[in-house]
Amino acid sequence: MERPTERIRLARPHLAALDAGAKDLRARLGRGDMMLVGSVVRLHRELPQGLGAVTVAGSFEDRDDGRPRRVRMTLDHHDYSKAAEAHRRGDEVLVRGDLTALGNAPRMENIRSFAVRHVSE
Repeated sequence: MERPTERIRLARPHLAALDAGAKDLRARLGRGDMMLVGSVVRLHRELPQGLGAVTVAGSFEDRDDGRPRRVRMTLDHHDYSKAAEAHRRGDEVLVRGDLTALGNAPRMENIRSFAVRHVSE
């Protein structure tokens, strides 16, 4: 027997708790196809060739009200070289990929593009 769902009323403290839980879940699950714009602030690679760890300080276009973040990622040799050059010159980088969270640390995974935008002084 089908009948309409009854209305549920929630008090303000319950709404605040539900909102906080939703924000936490979004942070844990991440977001797909995000564009990060910022500056390379950390580079680390064990060997002269191959994969390397990079941290970019920047913000996501059209998301989070431009809130600055430090986002970690692992880049292949080619993109790592571009990141190192951008760091040396003080240029911006544009990274498109999926935002995930590992603990409290945001990460970019499945990177689809890594580009350098020259900043004129």
